[in-house]
This record gives sequence, structure tokens and C-alpha cells, in this order.
Amino acid sequence: GGAHAGGDSLFVLGGGISYRVGDFLASYPLLSQARVQAFSNIGNVTPNAPGGNVFGTLGYLFSQPRATVGLGLVVPTVLGRVELNFCVPLRAYPEQGDRATRWQLALDTD
Repeated sequence: GGAHAGGDSLFVLGGGISYRVGDFLASYPLLSQARVQAFSNIGNVTPNAPGGNVFGTLGYLFSQPRATVGLGLVVPTVLGRVELNFCVPLRAYPEQGDRATRWQLALDTD
């Protein structure tokens, strides 16, 4: 289901669905405009099931949720908000490509 980057099934380019059960975010000012944040989230992302089977996709989506906690640094820039986060999965599936820990760099232009 859906186009994949370089034929790799771990990197879906489109046609997938996602959900989030819950998020928690707490942030605290640090230095001038920078903020430190702590967060947790639960949810899942999955490509559509082969053949467009909606029930198969929904079954997979809700049967294997991931849970993550982390700490990060948020800095406003002229390009937008830049985040550098360190994430630790509490519930992951290594056989599906999930990593034990990960760094995340994000740019939010809203």
C-alpha cells in the first residue's frame, strides 16, 4: 500500500493512516527564548493494507501502538521553530524497524 522511498517498506511516502491516543507536553523557559520540553505520546502509523483492505489496516493500526517519552530543546529562529529531541520508546517493535533510542530534529514553520 502506497509509494515507498527506494523500495524500502519502512519509509512510506503516502497513502498511510495514523492515530494518537494521547500526548503530554510540559515545557519550561530556558535562556532567552529557548525552552526545554518533556513529552510522551502513544499512537501508531501504518501504510494501507495490501489490496486496500480497510479492516486489515485498522486492525493492525490499533493492535500495535507505540509509546514514547523524551526530552527536547526548542529554539525559535527566523525560519521557524527548531526542535532537537531525544526519544526513548517504551513500547516498540524492533522487528519492524523501531530503534531503541533516537534523536529527532524538526522544523515547524507555522
